[in-house]
Amino acid sequence: RSVLEDLLRVSGIGMGGASRLMAVARPDLYFPVNGGSVVGINTRLGPTRQESEAKRVDAYLALLGKVRAFRWFLAPKPAAGAEEAERFAWAGRVALLGAILFDLK
Repeated sequence: RSVLEDLLRVSGIGMGGASRLMAVARPDLYFPVNGGSVVGINTRLGPTRQESEAKRVDAYLALLGKVRAFRWFLAPKPAAGAEEAERFAWAGRVALLGAILFDLK
């Protein structure tokens, strides 16, 4: 919460930029939320747009809670003998939601 709130205090950074920076830093824990992914996220995970910044932070954290309860999130890291692509995907599994939920229209 504190990192997200601190990022949102930086001039010119909104939820899209803040969540993207968090996803780059920790792709195993965070995914980006922006105008292109809002419809996909709202449809599959729940609402993202709120009237105040504080409620947006709460909504994003609630979405992360939902994601972190999924069986695929809780799966253990693939063993050292697993394919490198599988281990790479596991390490970025949450950030990959950004690509899955993005609307290319």
